[in-house]
Amino acid sequence: MVRPRATALAVLAAAVTSVPQDELQLQVEAPASVSAGASMPLTLGIRNTGAQPLTLYLRGRTIAFDFLVLDRSGNVVWQRLHDQVVPAVVQVVTLGPGERREFRDTFRLKTNDGRPVSPGTYWIIGLLLRDEPEPYRAPPVPVRVLL
Repeated sequence: MVRPRATALAVLAAAVTSVPQDELQLQVEAPASVSAGASMPLTLGIRNTGAQPLTLYLRGRTIAFDFLVLDRSGNVVWQRLHDQVVPAVVQVVTLGPGERREFRDTFRLKTNDGRPVSPGTYWIIGLLLRDEPEPYRAPPVPVRVLL
C-alpha cells in the first residue's frame, strides 16, 4: 500500500522517537550506498538489551516484518509488505538477555509499481508487526543510490 506523503513523513518522524522504551532495541542494517541497477540487502535486527527475558507478541504465521523506503520528500517508494496480507496469527517469542534475531530481505531498487528508483538519498525504516496497532519501529537509516 502506498501511503500519502503526509503519512510517510509522520512514520519517519515517529520512527525517530518510538523505539520501544523497554529493553528491545531495533536496528536496520543496510549498505551506505549502492549502484543503480543493483540490489540492496536489508536486515532488521532486534536485541534484548535488558537483564531479563522479553516476551513479544508478534504477528504473522511467519513473523511479519516490513521495510519502508522513503525518498527525500517522505514518499514511500517501496514497501516490503506492499499488497500483502498478514494473517491475524500471533506468535509468542521470548528473547533472552542479550539475544538477537534478524529478519532479512532485499530491496531490488524498484518502486512498488516496478519502476527503477532514481539516484539519490533514501531513508529505510524497519517495522516489526506486533499484536498492537502500532508496530515496533527501528530508527530510519539513510542510504544513497548512485549512478
